[in-house]
Amino acid sequence: MSVNDEILRATGGPTINEGLFTWFGGLKGEHLNDAEQRWLKGGDGAVGESVNDLWYTFLRAALFTGSLNDMKLSYWTAQLTPEP
Repeated sequence: MSVNDEILRATGGPTINEGLFTWFGGLKGEHLNDAEQRWLKGGDGAVGESVNDLWYTFLRAALFTGSLNDMKLSYWTAQLTPEP
């Protein structure tokens, strides 16, 4: 499975962007990137400015290892599929 496949499975889609926007608690009028940064900054002490820096810090704090892409795949694979 790819990271995108796992994001769709974990968030319930219907598209990657819509699933992520919901997952990150996107606010009306907010861009996905802003919602993602806000979510990452609120979780597990993530620090940094870029989304990649925030993800790296967030995932390392959660004890994931490997490349950023490997850690993201592991993170999304570990998430439960939402109930319909």
